[in-house]
Amino acid sequence: MKILVTGASGFIGQILVAALADQDLVLWSRTQASSGSNAEYRASGDLRDTAWWRNTELPGGVNVVIHLAEPVKNQLSDEAVTSIISSHCGFLVNACAKAQLVIYPNTAYRYDRRVGSGNRQYLRIKTEVARALSADHRFANPVIHPLVDSNGALSRLIKIQGQWPYLNPFCAFDARLPVLTTRELVAFFRDQIQSSYLLHDDWFSADPTIADLMASPGRRDWTMPSEIFKLVLRPMANTSTGSLLLEGRNIQ
Repeated sequence: MKILVTGASGFIGQILVAALADQDLVLWSRTQASSGSNAEYRASGDLRDTAWWRNTELPGGVNVVIHLAEPVKNQLSDEAVTSIISSHCGFLVNACAKAQLVIYPNTAYRYDRRVGSGNRQYLRIKTEVARALSADHRFANPVIHPLVDSNGALSRLIKIQGQWPYLNPFCAFDARLPVLTTRELVAFFRDQIQSSYLLHDDWFSADPTIADLMASPGRRDWTMPSEIFKLVLRPMANTSTGSLLLEGRNIQ
């Protein structure tokens, strides 16, 4: 099985590269991706370089493409966003024409009641690319929810939690936030690769409350102070982080 992973030096990319070391891997990323004896690395172009992504040939014999390359979530110009969307679409069209399965994960931001400006652009990119490729039977666009056993996707919440060393101020927060573990993320991708089953739905292993995610054995759960803290935060529900803490994700 020959697998091309773009964005291989990113957070999820590094997890998959390590987990799929027994496969024949081709790794594309802008920075050097660690690779084993079965892996081949190539420096990729910036996603704003539409010509690179549209014209660069896929390596011969690739069976599966896992497209993880994305821009850093900083504020981008409208021109840059348009170029990135064009790069994604051009690359994915070519990938679907040559590979048996192409996986382009969507983002859980689509379920946030409030989305910050940088994440809003990221969501727009993901949404427009998914819409453009949706009719292709080789294209899979599952929503990969945040990984709970890491400081990656949940880093902002964990940073807030760390500022309260003795009291758990989130024990009364009942907003729900679906999450994955690294082990189940790897199992999901292995299942997709081995079965070529096209999953277009959400992928998460648990649906805990914010209180569950923020539980710490070194702190006491005092419900009343937590309820007061939640009440104080209520005016912040119109911000992206405040909405996530108070309302969770609105998965239908």
